[in-house]
Amino acid sequence: MKDATDASDAQDVNEGSFVLVQAYRRQQALLAAPEPAPSAWWIAMEIAEQRAHGFLYKPTEWFGPVLPERIVKRLRRAIDRLEADGLLVLWRKYGGRMTHLKLTPAGERLAVELLARHGGDAVEGVDQNTPPQTAAG
Repeated sequence: MKDATDASDAQDVNEGSFVLVQAYRRQQALLAAPEPAPSAWWIAMEIAEQRAHGFLYKPTEWFGPVLPERIVKRLRRAIDRLEADGLLVLWRKYGGRMTHLKLTPAGERLAVELLARHGGDAVEGVDQNTPPQTAAG
């Protein structure tokens, strides 16, 4: 990720950090998920798919149904930058639209570093479940 040199770059770093930490927390929860009962084969298939390709990216599940579209777009741009920087791998199950994301080893190391730096709580002043809000959009 690039260094923050102006307000826009600082916001990019903040959103990127937020996405990395959220991805790390979700990835850890996915890895810790118990194996479902044999009769719940569809759940087992879903868990196996997510362990292989990363967890489903659903902004409304991450942040609630009332997230402004401008924030969804900013987070998506942050995800694209993280992919370009080699910190995330995106999977497009149904063609061109991203459905899953997974941390690379470098992304996981950076997320752990961010959490350690901030005591496992808020990252760069952002609540652990609330995306950065910007005035400019």
